Order: sequence, then structure tokens, then C-alpha cells
Amino acid sequence: MWYTDWQQGRRKNIQITTLRETDGSLTKDTKETLRLMLEYFTPEDNELEDSNYHKQVRDKTTRPPNTPDDCEFTIDEIRRVMERMDNKKAQGEDGITAEIFKHSEYLQKA
Repeated sequence: MWYTDWQQGRRKNIQITTLRETDGSLTKDTKETLRLMLEYFTPEDNELEDSNYHKQVRDKTTRPPNTPDDCEFTIDEIRRVMERMDNKKAQGEDGITAEIFKHSEYLQKA
């Protein structure tokens, strides 16, 4: 893994080492360390543990917006955005590249 040392202006190679588990033990390898980091930084979404604030946010995000300027995207709008996508950019989390989107059968027919 690389990071840039901004003070020195150069890249350094770092090794992710051990972290302390909740029971006090240390992680044994990189895989365990990454698992612990993921558990800590991306906890499970549990509605039963929501604070009042989180309940309000969850409620607002599950209801569709109801405003005069909120309308569905047209196929033409989507096509124009996709045409501007850079084929050389990395794929998204879903593994779909811009090039795949651009060759979408749905958009070709519309």
C-alpha cells in the first residue's frame, strides 16, 4: 500500500500491521487487520440501535422527494451524461465500467 508523505513529497511503502481486538488480543495477519478495520469503520446497519436523529434521517431517505422540480431523468439526459463518461476511469464498486454503460442495450434501443 502506498501513501504520499506531503512534507517530503515522495511516496512511501507502508505495511498494515496488527490492531487490538475488542477482547485485547492482536490481529494475526493483514486479512484479520483489514476485517477489524472494516467492522469498525463500516458497522452493520441495525435499525434497532438507531438514535432519534438516525431514525429521522432513515425516515427522510426512505420517502421519495415531493417537490415541483423533482422529476424522473429522461433517457436523453442519461445518454448525454454517459457519453461524457471517461472510458479510462476505474470501474465502480459494482465492477461496471463506463464503456459497459455506453454499450448498454437499453440505452442503444431508447
